[in-house]
Amino acid sequence: MKTSVRIIVISTLLTWAVGLFLPAIAQNPNTSPVINVTGTTWVGTDSDGDYYEYTFQPDGVLHYKSPSGFFTNGTWQEVDDTIYMQTYYGQTTKKYSERMGQIKGTHMEGKAINIVGRTWSWVADKK
Repeated sequence: MKTSVRIIVISTLLTWAVGLFLPAIAQNPNTSPVINVTGTTWVGTDSDGDYYEYTFQPDGVLHYKSPSGFFTNGTWQEVDDTIYMQTYYGQTTKKYSERMGQIKGTHMEGKAINIVGRTWSWVADKK
């Protein structure tokens, strides 16, 4: 008799704990896994309607296609669900533009600014 009461109490407590914690985990966006973008390509547009492709090479090298051509001199960093990209102009103008955004599953979006202070928004999805 003691064993069956103990099993019922333990089962009740476990059911109660699962009922409390699973909804909290399911609703917390920080529990969803973040994609490591290394080796992936993402495509999208900016708020001007211009098409971009971003390929995140190992060691923080960004290859990107923009309306003005294809470039292999950008850089990127990913920390948790935040992505940061820099594009360059020519071989000497670093940080010609900077993009910072959030990664949510296979979608990322954010804001950008260039060297003269112009700002815009952008979105991209994993190809």
